[in-house]
Amino acid sequence: MKKYLATGVAAGLFMLMSAAHADPATIVNKSDLKATPKLDAAAITTLSEKTEVTILTIDGGWAQIKTTDGKQGWIRSNNVRSKTAAANPANVLGALAKTGSSSSAPTTGVKGLNKDDLENASPNFKEVAQLEKYDVSGAEAKRFAQSSKLKAQKVDYLDGGK
Repeated sequence: MKKYLATGVAAGLFMLMSAAHADPATIVNKSDLKATPKLDAAAITTLSEKTEVTILTIDGGWAQIKTTDGKQGWIRSNNVRSKTAAANPANVLGALAKTGSSSSAPTTGVKGLNKDDLENASPNFKEVAQLEKYDVSGAEAKRFAQSSKLKAQKVDYLDGGK
């Protein structure tokens, strides 16, 4: 139950509201332009690093973009950088909300969510099933931690502001 609750909260956090934009941008990593904002969506084309595009919309971790030759589709928002963010570091918060990245560190997250977004969020169980493919046993995790020389740390629970 705890696993599904945490996954449901995470799914809710990534449900950002779409917003219209028309920001010039550049592809920062070679990426497939997808027909829909899903990892398993059909690829329309592959975009090379430094390809010039326009960001039309941001939806969670995805950016809807248009290429200079008119192709339109979706790309992970951390693979595209708004020129607005690079040209105006003083307004990087606005750029982060638009593109999911700043001029130095790509991010994808929960910017722009409000209480209603979280209360009305619902988990996508197909995506939960995808996430479960990455599940490992405790023994596997321990072996990885030991081989990577990771050390245990105590982390207190948050009190939730109560």
